[in-house]
Amino acid sequence: MLLDKRDAEKGININDIPLSYEQKKVILSKLAYWMMKNNHVETGIEDSIRVVERAIQGMGVSRDKASGNIIFKYLLERSGILREPEKGRVDFLHRTFQEYLTACEINREEDWGLLKDKIGNDTWQETIGICIGFAKESRATNLIRATLKKGNELGEEEKYLFLAINFMNSAVEVDKSLRKELEQSVSILIPPKSMDYDNLANAGEVVIPYLENQTWYTSEERLACLNVLKRIDSVRSLEVTKSYLKQPLSAIEIDILGELYSEFRKKDLIESGIAYAILEYINYFDSDQIVILHAEMLFLLMTLETKEVQKLISKKIKKIAISSYDDYYDALLFCNADYEYYYIDPKEEWPCDINCRNLYKVVEAAETIIISGYFSKGNILSKFKSVKNLYIYNQSGKFNIYTVEKCLKCHNKLERFGFVDSAEEYINGKDLDFLSGCKQIDLVLLDNGSEVSFEEFSEFYNLEILVLGADFAEEFLYIDLPESIKKIIILLPEIDKERASFLKDGKHNVEFYTIREYVESVLNGQIGES
Repeated sequence: MLLDKRDAEKGININDIPLSYEQKKVILSKLAYWMMKNNHVETGIEDSIRVVERAIQGMGVSRDKASGNIIFKYLLERSGILREPEKGRVDFLHRTFQEYLTACEINREEDWGLLKDKIGNDTWQETIGICIGFAKESRATNLIRATLKKGNELGEEEKYLFLAINFMNSAVEVDKSLRKELEQSVSILIPPKSMDYDNLANAGEVVIPYLENQTWYTSEERLACLNVLKRIDSVRSLEVTKSYLKQPLSAIEIDILGELYSEFRKKDLIESGIAYAILEYINYFDSDQIVILHAEMLFLLMTLETKEVQKLISKKIKKIAISSYDDYYDALLFCNADYEYYYIDPKEEWPCDINCRNLYKVVEAAETIIISGYFSKGNILSKFKSVKNLYIYNQSGKFNIYTVEKCLKCHNKLERFGFVDSAEEYINGKDLDFLSGCKQIDLVLLDNGSEVSFEEFSEFYNLEILVLGADFAEEFLYIDLPESIKKIIILLPEIDKERASFLKDGKHNVEFYTIREYVESVLNGQIGES
């Protein structure tokens, strides 16, 4: 506690205040407790003086030497614990001081009955935890069992279970049978075994430590935990998410992490060191593995120190998948963004402009690129200098296959090209010369009005594999395909034997999959190499 120490260190005489350290602590504790009981974060000075007056009555302090008014002013000016945020108002410098001192007074007065009524009240949870830390084993056990009982009465068992666990973690000791009971209860809930995550998330921050990733979790179990973390929406969850970035993750796991990060202020993300966790995550991948990143994660790499970005550039990532990419990131990452237009304050949220200019070098050496999202310009494509395998899954409907050539500067190196198109398209091979060197082309047309004519594909002499997906893929005329074609992969919304047999004429090696299977495999980087 600051109290006497602050003045003693400055050589200020405190003998004019006839109170011991313990007495001053009791006065402040009574004030904190009174404010908590009355739901005051701050209160009027006159009310505070009256509380001090009542507190010193049992201390034998002469009003001639120190009235309640004098003692209060001393504590306000010299303790370092109280402050006057505005004229006539007083509060504790930090909420933690108020909670700790309240707990001290409850423990001193043994006012444990009031605590049972406050269990479940968010304002009181930290104070209750501190009180349990002061309590003996029997009393701590009693309060924790009261927590579980209240949860049963209210039909909110999960919320109060995690409150009880939080209280148990604050206690010096509790009954062994209670500890075992709580641990068994948690083992049933974590990781969540159903798709209903809301009840668990309603338990609030107390559940966060239990959602840390474990090495033995399956992808489904990790997803369940991440979904709960996302719903809790607390800065404290950022630290726990780092445990998930210690192994390669699936595209859907990365998407949830990216969505979670995008909900926070850049300041919180920077202070939590998430960018360095992402950097470590990237380093887990071997050169033959594809690095899957949400666009928000790529964006956060800008907050690294410049020397770390340079190390990342020197790593020369060969395979990368970027998900949830849109025009916002396209501008921020690669196009000298107009900060004001995109509501970014460069002084507060942009630690290093040079990273903005250099980050594209992280991906320019990649030979396999998968990019998915809702973008209309695709400026990122102009940064790829070595790409041989390029997959684009654009869901905006504002970007078509003919736009790719305008953005791409390395089309002469392409060996494999895939495009999942949400816009209505008529593709006939004309003006697609930039694909003429490809050994494999994948076209997935999600709009029912789209069509493909293979007449202009006859000069694609290098083309060996064609992947074509559409609602009515069997209706396209495959007779005009170039002679070089060795395999055709047909993607349909659903597979049935009748539809799957129409092209098995012995001329081509034909395989059938669903569009969903194909899209999932691409997003997860399971595309193979030609």
